Amino acid sequence: MSLNLIDTDSTKKMLSDAFARDESSIGLLALCASTLEYPQLDIPLEVKSLEELAAVAHRRLAMEKGSLAKINILSEYLFDEVGFSGNKVDYYDPKNSYLNLVLARRAGIPLLLSILYIDVAYRVGINCLGIGSPRHFLVATTVEDEWVYIDAFNKGVIMGTLEARNFVTKLLPKDQSWQKRFLDPVSNREIVARIYRNLKHVYLTSNQLERAYSVIDMLVWIQPNDVDEVRDRGILGVQLGMSAQSLIDLKRYISHNPIGRAAIDAQSLIEYLENKP
Repeated sequence: MSLNLIDTDSTKKMLSDAFARDESSIGLLALCASTLEYPQLDIPLEVKSLEELAAVAHRRLAMEKGSLAKINILSEYLFDEVGFSGNKVDYYDPKNSYLNLVLARRAGIPLLLSILYIDVAYRVGINCLGIGSPRHFLVATTVEDEWVYIDAFNKGVIMGTLEARNFVTKLLPKDQSWQKRFLDPVSNREIVARIYRNLKHVYLTSNQLERAYSVIDMLVWIQPNDVDEVRDRGILGVQLGMSAQSLIDLKRYISHNPIGRAAIDAQSLIEYLENKP
């Protein structure tokens, strides 16, 4: 079987260098993540696009001192004037998860539009955080010592804590209940991992298995202690004929003494690989 796997080494190098910088912007990290699919991406040029957005936004904000007013002005600029919007028509298009294409097409999913918002806000002096709530990524900042939450997918709608809780709760599956941690900020590393988890879902559901494998390989590199991703790389590797690496991955997963159906399936695959002619 001839595989057409994406080479992940250069993307890992770029992200490693970016993570090592104390003040790496989330926009830069997202662009580095995009090189997995677009290895020839001109990152300095794309960063310049972010800088140009911030330069115009800075002029819009120059005479305003109120925090809430600044957020509203920034949202009006990005979503009404420039035209960024949530891609509700083709939500699962992988193009929605690559920041370079979001900048070019002015459309994306909640996560990537939030990344755009956080990055531009940072460049104009507004400190925003990413909120990794289930199913719908949000942005958070403080206004007069109170947390407010911004929905970049819906043109920067602003919510208080209770509104945000109700919004997230409505999106949860019926077997999942509200947890306070759903409104906790997440690190830049977790944000990049979430980009790849979204792409993993898109590529698996569209049966683009080789691309899915490369994305999972990135996830294992970004979050090496997440043994579930190690397991998934092993399982997918079996389908792609990568027996040696899959055996290593599945044994590593089993070494953590997992329980449940996933553990049984992993053990069965190990036995299959060890007895394979």
